[in-house]
Amino acid sequence: MLFVLNLFVFSLNPILPPINNIYQTQFSIPFIGKQEIEYKRIEPFVSKINLTGKINKIGYITFNENNIYDYTFDDTLNTIIKKYKCSFYIPHYDEQEDKITIKIKILLINYSKKLILHNQNTI
Repeated sequence: MLFVLNLFVFSLNPILPPINNIYQTQFSIPFIGKQEIEYKRIEPFVSKINLTGKINKIGYITFNENNIYDYTFDDTLNTIIKKYKCSFYIPHYDEQEDKITIKIKILLINYSKKLILHNQNTI
């Protein structure tokens, strides 16, 4: 379930979403339940992740201002990533469509899914 946290590391696109825009998605994990992810960039190089559902936590990602590929998760997010053995791949912010996409994998249950986070400010 921490996989959701990783979806905010934009390794393929050096552009981060605009500050204060909120991006959300909901999905269901077989045998586990529903999870909602909310992403908000709160400062030029700090983003807030709000997880609700099976996991109810708030965490932060800090990006290196000289290289957004160099980032750190706070202790809350690191704990979730380790606990649920999650991974992510192909994270991408599409500036034209103003959406975030990421593929996640939960190793514990061999579950993979493509997630799309939509900008809630434009809905």
